[in-house]
Amino acid sequence: MLVLVAGLLSAVACSTSADAGSDEQRLVEAVLVGGGDQGNSIRFEDDDARCAAARILDAFEPQRLEELGLDVEAGEGPELSQPPLTETEGGAVYDALDGCTDLVDQVGTALRSDAGLADDVAACVADRYEESGVLRDSLLAPDFDEALTARIDATILESIEACQAD
Repeated sequence: MLVLVAGLLSAVACSTSADAGSDEQRLVEAVLVGGGDQGNSIRFEDDDARCAAARILDAFEPQRLEELGLDVEAGEGPELSQPPLTETEGGAVYDALDGCTDLVDQVGTALRSDAGLADDVAACVADRYEESGVLRDSLLAPDFDEALTARIDATILESIEACQAD
């Protein structure tokens, strides 16, 4: 039932338009495309990816984006994980992602379709999951590791139990 967890939380986009925005924005959008077409993933439609990229660009000084790996000439996007992001920078990236698409709704949708949870239970679990901070941590993780996977699984299981008891 909780096999969805690892794939659930990688940010992906459907596609981005090559003619939208600056070279820098297209590269930041490309970061949101990373992860492929995995099922159970957070999805950014084109407009959502552009929105998040614009917010990320607004939140960071150009030299910091370069420190994070943004290289327009080489076509390299910045590393938007924590670390190398500071806590504050991670918050800005998460806020950009969350402000441009409904992350909680997407988690709830994945729980309904893949874990077979009823609508009200899936919504409750998704809310608790986001409130726990694990959603943020998983979106900003440089790599999924056993400890993060265990936290995700435990949080979702605890949330399911609590939500079904309500």
